[in-house]
Amino acid sequence: MCRAHGFAFTLINDGSELSFDTTTVLIVENLECFLRFERIYPSANLAPFENGRLSERIIDRLAASEGTSDFVHLPDYDPVGLAEYQRLRKRLGTRVRLHVPENLDQLFAELADTELIRSRPRNQETLSFLVDSELPCDASRRVLTAIRRYGAGLEQEALLLSRESQPS
Repeated sequence: MCRAHGFAFTLINDGSELSFDTTTVLIVENLECFLRFERIYPSANLAPFENGRLSERIIDRLAASEGTSDFVHLPDYDPVGLAEYQRLRKRLGTRVRLHVPENLDQLFAELADTELIRSRPRNQETLSFLVDSELPCDASRRVLTAIRRYGAGLEQEALLLSRESQPS
């Protein structure tokens, strides 16, 4: 598969042991971004597809993995995406960081969607929780500030429109 199409896949079960010969693993929430992850984060050479939320099994395997120095979480920039980052941070510690593009504020100004907050009760509940919680890093606080400022969330696909995709 790698030679023919430039990608490979694997199934991971409870007994799987992971050892990555890579320095950056990009954890991607959205299929469209997963299929084009190299446009958003060119230095990543491995990208597990999260599809919203990583299972505890996958997080267990990532936490126990060897050889990886860096995990980068690429979520939707909404309360649920931030809560997922918090969950990963609790398990993976400082080995995981949040991908935040330098032009986050510009992306929010141009592309943020208020319906992501207004019409999704889970995002509303999670936003209240996040406001009252201790966020693990400046990057997550920066995203929360943008969410609150615009009263909106930003779908991850906005990064495909951005040339400034490297984190700040």
